[in-house]
Amino acid sequence: MKKMKLFSAIFFLFITTLFCKENPWGVLSKPNPTATVPLAWTRYAIEGYALPTSIKPGETIKIYVSVCDSGTQHKNYTLKIFRVPDTANALYTSSVIAGRFYYLHDSVGGLIGIRDTLRRPVDFKNGCTKYWDSTAVSISNTSNWQSGLYYAQLEHQSSSVSQKKYYAPFVVRALNPGTTSKILFKYDFTTNQAYNFWGGGSLYSNSQDGSLIVSDTIAIDRPMWFALSQSIKFGYANDFIKTLEDSGMVMEYCNNIDIDSSGLGLSFLSAYKTLVLWQHDEYWSSDERNNTEKFMGRIQNVSSHGNLARFAQNTCYWRISWLNFAHLQLSCDKWWNSIAYSQTSRFRDIDSTNPEGKFLGSQYEHYYNDGETEMPSDSVITPSHWIFRGLGLN
Repeated sequence: MKKMKLFSAIFFLFITTLFCKENPWGVLSKPNPTATVPLAWTRYAIEGYALPTSIKPGETIKIYVSVCDSGTQHKNYTLKIFRVPDTANALYTSSVIAGRFYYLHDSVGGLIGIRDTLRRPVDFKNGCTKYWDSTAVSISNTSNWQSGLYYAQLEHQSSSVSQKKYYAPFVVRALNPGTTSKILFKYDFTTNQAYNFWGGGSLYSNSQDGSLIVSDTIAIDRPMWFALSQSIKFGYANDFIKTLEDSGMVMEYCNNIDIDSSGLGLSFLSAYKTLVLWQHDEYWSSDERNNTEKFMGRIQNVSSHGNLARFAQNTCYWRISWLNFAHLQLSCDKWWNSIAYSQTSRFRDIDSTNPEGKFLGSQYEHYYNDGETEMPSDSVITPSHWIFRGLGLN
């Protein structure tokens, strides 16, 4: 009962500060049209990503890095691995590494130079691994890593760049699921990538920047835009996990892919009693939803009875499909035009008798009024209830 109250209190604490709309990172307003480099061609001094997106202790994680310094061509960097929320004690520290810069590619595989805006890059759709693999850093001494949300800190060694640190997230699952905790925290990796315009496009290309390609397909194996990478260390996930762990709440961790049937699926979920959904868990595959419902015991002839602790308002809104078993590309039938976008991949439209609210208990609704204003707001009806204690709500 004590843990349930803690979860509930934290929910109402964070519900007042989290992004409660489909634009969680404020990226749907078009940038300054006079910007020197449109979003499609934006590159950072250092950038990278981790694969696989989820590992077990003892498995190898590879960090893919591109380094650029147009002033001195100095491309040295260092790599450290941290577990959220511990930002002081690195679990891995590299020596200085000689980096390499990787160009973007057009639709026929041609290299696109920096500020060459005559050709549009398609790396956001095709991914980077096949180009960047030769200099990826493999880390295999992971046996003692406990389950958690991790990030690789990539630090540029040149004094001539300002954006010196970049953060690439990944998850470490438990070696034996459910042995250290029956609570499973799911990091919403796919939603981050849905909004990620790095490499030429995203699922929100139309409203992010006219230079981006409108697409229904995105790659997982690519960096994130710089501000989103910073949120891995400085964002709400760090605060949320720290609050729980400081309160004595032990959790094991996974991401969306782990719950997909072609990942680990229901057999993995069945080791737990509570699944924690975090922040803005908007993009789900059908398998992810079906396995979650089976875990909760909502599907006939399934004896599971797991609980859902939901700290994510816009949950299971869009249905995605994985295009390959490696989970490196996903698609969502979500085309844009000047007025609206297709809703043929919303779970509530695919089967009107089985909207996401049927298993969540509530579902996200929105409409836009004067640009970005969304209504109605929530109201506290009984401020004396213990669930609001100490929050100052009335």
